[in-house]
Amino acid sequence: MSGGIEAWTFKGDEIANTFDHHVRTQLPFYDMVLDSIASMVKNFLPKGGHMTDIGCSTGNLYFRLMKDIKEREAVYHGVDSSKEMIQRFRERCSNLEQQQDSAKDCRFVELELDEFGKSDRIKNEASTHLWTRPNVFVMNLTYMFLSPETREKWLEYMKERVKDHGAIIIVDKCKEERGYLSMIYQRMLWDFKSKNSSLEEIVKKELSLRGVQIPERRTLFLDHGFDEWFRYGDFSGFIYLQ
Repeated sequence: MSGGIEAWTFKGDEIANTFDHHVRTQLPFYDMVLDSIASMVKNFLPKGGHMTDIGCSTGNLYFRLMKDIKEREAVYHGVDSSKEMIQRFRERCSNLEQQQDSAKDCRFVELELDEFGKSDRIKNEASTHLWTRPNVFVMNLTYMFLSPETREKWLEYMKERVKDHGAIIIVDKCKEERGYLSMIYQRMLWDFKSKNSSLEEIVKKELSLRGVQIPERRTLFLDHGFDEWFRYGDFSGFIYLQ
């Protein structure tokens, strides 16, 4: 990128090792949203059920649901493009097992999310790894990082694969088209970030996201039959019931 600022990426050991701290310095609602998603998942995950977390990062959602997944003899699939994120997730599970807790109901899937739909190989790979139709799909803060050519294909895939009486839960940044209000939302978030990061770091991060983070129209999710359940500034949460 121009000015010596490299494009943002979730790949690499540095971001994987600092992700859990970093995301909490950027989004004041991060833990509340994860708690809310976990609460909703419990309504759709039956005994022996399956759930798929697309863009799982280091497994924060899994660890909130681990007790329920174990009690219901369910299976969690964590999917991510970053092998380093998956490795960090594995390490956290390994630490649990060393403490006599179980993470054997957790499956790790490294998959190039942004290549989905561009080739039959990737789509077949997704179906092979995620061989069973899940009761719940979750895509938390992931959709905006998918290319415009790929993202709607993921929506269609999830709607096609989710089991009857299941759900798709998405939280993402959306385009805000209300002029000055959009600017207020941005300033509100920057105000929070400034408590944890320098202004130079905030600007550098924003510039690194050019062409990498592309928010979607809120109406796209509504047009696909989703209901909005959460909003903070230009971030929204949506749920689709099958």
